Amino acid sequence: MRPKNSASMIFALSFAFLGLMIPNSVHNSGRKIVKQEEDLLKFMSLMKEPEDSTPGMSLDFKEIGRRKEENITAVSYDLIASGMPRNKVYQLWAMGLSNQVPTLGGDYVVETSGRLVSNETREPLGDVILRAFSRGEPYRMALIAADKTIAVFAKVIPFPIEAESSSGCRLIVELVGSDGQIFSVKGKGFVPGEEVSFESQSLEEELKLVRRASIKGTFDFIYAPAVIGYESGRCKVKATGERCQVVVEFDWGSAAIRPQ
Repeated sequence: MRPKNSASMIFALSFAFLGLMIPNSVHNSGRKIVKQEEDLLKFMSLMKEPEDSTPGMSLDFKEIGRRKEENITAVSYDLIASGMPRNKVYQLWAMGLSNQVPTLGGDYVVETSGRLVSNETREPLGDVILRAFSRGEPYRMALIAADKTIAVFAKVIPFPIEAESSSGCRLIVELVGSDGQIFSVKGKGFVPGEEVSFESQSLEEELKLVRRASIKGTFDFIYAPAVIGYESGRCKVKATGERCQVVVEFDWGSAAIRPQ
């Protein structure tokens, strides 16, 4: 299995990412600091989806390159903010599957270009480099205004698991558990309010269920394809709506957490 710390995020030398790692235990530095951190984590609800960002604002990963480093792939991104006021200071947070508590990366301001600059040193944020990620594994970042009036969330999946039908229906699978046992299955492009039928097969086990699409034609559910007695396997999920059918296949278990 992949070591937990191998799915790491490394910034360029201009950004050391030496900030505070917030533990579940109480800090020794005083109740005031603890209370501030508790309030911030509650405000963030750990990490939300990009669509939960403050309206009219966004934070996006813009891929700028990929390269092989021995047997793993390193993917580089620019982090670009849009629509955010330039007269505010923001805290930058990050979180991956290997650490389910957000990591604080410092205070930043937003330039006209949308790039982030350190509020203390005025140095720009370097490239975000993600290494040894598995298929479907997400990485999340957030910019939270110091006065907590603005929260903008970003998510990137370097190696997505998804499929799209000819009529535009999509299935997107996201790794939820770091052990490769639990996934989120999301659908987009279905008829608003329709009942969508699902058939899944993992090894020899089959499951059928029905989900109703939202008014936006979307749905999501948690899927645990593991089969008792097996360390890993291959599964297939098929969604059938009124005007489309789409199928996605992926590995679970130890095979799902192999670094790409």
